[in-house]
Amino acid sequence: MSEQTRAALAEIRALYAGQSIRSNTLGIGKKAAVLIVDLQHIYTRGRASTGLEVAEATAELLKAARRFGLPVYYTVVSYAPERHDEVLWLAKLPGLKDNTQGRQEVEVELIVSPEPGDVVIEKEAASGFHGTDLEAMLERQGVDTLLVCGSSTSGCVRATVVDGMAHGYRMIVVEGCVGDRSPLLHEISLFDMGTKYGDVMPMADVIAALEEGQGR
Repeated sequence: MSEQTRAALAEIRALYAGQSIRSNTLGIGKKAAVLIVDLQHIYTRGRASTGLEVAEATAELLKAARRFGLPVYYTVVSYAPERHDEVLWLAKLPGLKDNTQGRQEVEVELIVSPEPGDVVIEKEAASGFHGTDLEAMLERQGVDTLLVCGSSTSGCVRATVVDGMAHGYRMIVVEGCVGDRSPLLHEISLFDMGTKYGDVMPMADVIAALEEGQGR
C-alpha cells in the first residue's frame, strides 16, 4: 500500500471516528453462494485489464466452494449491437461497446471457467442485480450470503455489493479475489464496503469458515 493510500485511509478513519461511525460484522449466514463479477477476458487480459492475480485467487476459492457444493454465479457485461445507442452507460463509457455479444472479450476468463450447473448472467449495468434474474435465482436456492469476487473493486463489484445489501443479502467481499486498476480506489472501496455494505474477509478466513460448516 502506498503512502498516498495510507494517508487517504487514515483521513477517512479519523473522520468516521470523529462522527462515531461504527460498523458491525455480519458474518456468513445459513447458505452461501459465490458471485464472480465480470472476470471476463477484457478485464483479465485485454485493453481494460486489472491483471490475472484476481482470477488466480478466485480459482482457489472456487475449488473450496465446489468441494462444499456452494452455488456459483457469474455476471458478465454484455451488449447486443442494437443496444449500443440505447444504454445510457455506453454514452458515459463508450469503451464498453467492446463488450459486444459474440466477441471473445466478453467471455469468462478461462482460469475461472464456469462448470455444468453454474449460472452466467448477462448484465447491462454495473450492479449484478439491476435488470437481471439474480435475486430470483438466489431466492430459489435459499441463498442469504454472497461471497463476492471480481472486477473492478470500485466499479461493478461495489455496485453489486451495495445493491446486494439493499436486497437483504449478507455481502462478503473476498479480499484478494477482487481488484481494480487503481490501488488507491481499490483500498478506499474495500474500506467503504466493509464499513457500510458488507464484510471484507481474507480468502483464507472465508475458506476456514466454510470448512467449519458456515454457509452450507
